[in-house]
Amino acid sequence: MKHLFKIYFFLFLQLTFLSNCEIFFEKKRKAEANKNRQLQFLLALLATDTGALAAKIFYINPLLKSNNPYNLAFVEEANSTHVNPAKKKLILVHGWDPDDRDSKLLSFSEQQGRVTTFGWKDFIDSGQFDAATTLDNFDVFGFDYLTSNPIDVNGSRFRAKMDSLFGNETGTVVIGAHSMGGLVSRFALYEGSQPAYIKRIITLGTPFHGSPWASPQFQASKGEIGKIAAFMTDTNGGRDLAWDNFDGTIVGASNSKLTNINAQTTRDNLFYAFYGSVNNTGTRGSGGTVPGLYLACPVLGSSFAPSDCIVPATSARLDGNTLGNTPTDLGAYDHLDIKLLISSIRITFYNTLILP
Repeated sequence: MKHLFKIYFFLFLQLTFLSNCEIFFEKKRKAEANKNRQLQFLLALLATDTGALAAKIFYINPLLKSNNPYNLAFVEEANSTHVNPAKKKLILVHGWDPDDRDSKLLSFSEQQGRVTTFGWKDFIDSGQFDAATTLDNFDVFGFDYLTSNPIDVNGSRFRAKMDSLFGNETGTVVIGAHSMGGLVSRFALYEGSQPAYIKRIITLGTPFHGSPWASPQFQASKGEIGKIAAFMTDTNGGRDLAWDNFDGTIVGASNSKLTNINAQTTRDNLFYAFYGSVNNTGTRGSGGTVPGLYLACPVLGSSFAPSDCIVPATSARLDGNTLGNTPTDLGAYDHLDIKLLISSIRITFYNTLILP
């Protein structure tokens, strides 16, 4: 009997050992599988073109502004159901965001905010928005993009999105673009054949010739503030804002992308360029949304005066090219003021928007 008990006990130990081994190896297999899944996710994330994912046109429903705070449910990614051939279209394109990096994966709700609260809240809250959407038969859209990506690449993405939505229309689309947004729009306009649907492009402080702040040669001459500018512009999109040196003002500066796109002039009649003109002494301008921005004007110096403290007037006017419409001096306003933050600027923008 004792012998039989030993056999059973030995078998029990063996089964327990084998069971524990099986549990151990099963846990190990699961851990390995989990590691593989995490690795696959990481590799997929690294391979993801975050800029391509970010490039979206949103439809901004006028009902958005009646909900305070904004109900972003009224900001939808645009598709064919949002396109009414009987209506005119305004597409708002925001400028550079220094926080953008190519590794940044924007959430959908974040992008809804970027085309409204970050981008154009003062305009959306204004009477000019109301008039455009009610009296003047405009639907309003916003283009969001990862500003750290190259400007020409974002221009191609913007063009593809517009072609898909508005490609069958003629003269229905007006683009309103601030800063880098104007460059993205310019690259979109000059890609391939001229798009029949674009009626005009209104630019607000667009650095057609770039900005000294994005040029390494200028940054290196400005001490600590130059180092900050170098850090902020250390992306492909930021570097694409460098001064093209069309006037030889910065020794050694160049920007082949802007030089090449500015050599194309056959569609420049569609541009209505607006710019700010604060003097180089740093004297407070007429706006004052960010008082510290005026301190940047003296750093630019007399060689780049007047400016909006970020973009010289010569750049925002596209000096050296002849636009079909005379550039408009908005007055002593800084780079943020002219993003339709000032009532008089919104009125000027609106009057240009509704031109025949």
